[in-house]
Amino acid sequence: MDVGIHNMFKKKIKFVLVFFCLGILFSCSNNSKETEVEVNYEQQKALSISFKNKGQDSDLKVYRKSNKETAILGDFTTKDGITSFTPIIPFSSGNEYVVYSKDRLLSSFTIQSFENELAKLLAIYPTTDNVPENLLKIYLVFSQPMEEVGKALDHIKVMNTNTGKEASVFLDLQPELWNKDHTQLTLWLDPGRIKTGLIPNRESGLPILKGNTYKIIVDKNWKTANGRPLDKDYIKQLNVEERDATKLDPNSWSLKVPKVDTKNPLTITFTETLDAILLKESFSILDNQGVEVEGEFVFEDKETVLLFNPINKWNVGAYNISIASKLEDLAGNNLNHLFDQDITDKNVTTNSSGSHKELSFEIL
Repeated sequence: MDVGIHNMFKKKIKFVLVFFCLGILFSCSNNSKETEVEVNYEQQKALSISFKNKGQDSDLKVYRKSNKETAILGDFTTKDGITSFTPIIPFSSGNEYVVYSKDRLLSSFTIQSFENELAKLLAIYPTTDNVPENLLKIYLVFSQPMEEVGKALDHIKVMNTNTGKEASVFLDLQPELWNKDHTQLTLWLDPGRIKTGLIPNRESGLPILKGNTYKIIVDKNWKTANGRPLDKDYIKQLNVEERDATKLDPNSWSLKVPKVDTKNPLTITFTETLDAILLKESFSILDNQGVEVEGEFVFEDKETVLLFNPINKWNVGAYNISIASKLEDLAGNNLNHLFDQDITDKNVTTNSSGSHKELSFEIL
């Protein structure tokens, strides 16, 4: 064989081998790269995971890394190329998990452990400092489940800064009004002292008085269910203003309507601060067929503004905002009646007219 041809042939073989090896390396690199998983936490519990997926949900399984024989029970849902997995029981903190598509490893992830972290008081509602003198409720929202000893008021002190004296404000309810996760506590100011004409009202007067300033002090030694204290003392100021004796009126609210083919929020602006917890569960958006529009409600600006962020783009058409009549302002006045009605006044009648009210708007 001619030497020149032989050398050229050898170069071609080397060239092909180089590309073949590079192809193998590239393929291995792609196959070994894991899909990124986002762990979705709520109140420090890992409730679900989300990840990009082009395969079938039926091919997917999630396991503990230490036990790949038994799959974690739960539900897969995929939308717009993003798959979510919600286990029947929340993922365990500190544990490692893996996601498989048939026999191929898609990803691995570790659940963050919060056991050694001090708990935080995430919010005290209402977030506004200016409240009516017939304020009905306060909510405390914690980052971790709190102890179940029925002595919450031992860790809460209310000081009247005008007099420098401690004030007895909250009703000592037993059992206490915790949510199921024991992360949210509802504190009632004594309704018997708020309602005009009742004996506690006549004998002791309102729990808080107009023109006075109060400080709610939450003690850092309040323990979580794991026996750990709060990270610090928390102080909430209340500046007490005129009583609120006005029933809620949706027709006085203002709407900012989004444009068609956008995911811009629908904005509802109220005339006053509303009950933060009831805000989350009192609204729904219905299209012109009566079908509920998927999305998320978020309140802001001291619970005076409610945003609805749709999952999908707005379509042209008429919409209704359905509002549960149980929605309240800070004084407990709802869409049907006032909380405080003078029971000695024979001219006062209870005005109740349905479980829901509606507002309408149109996307053009």
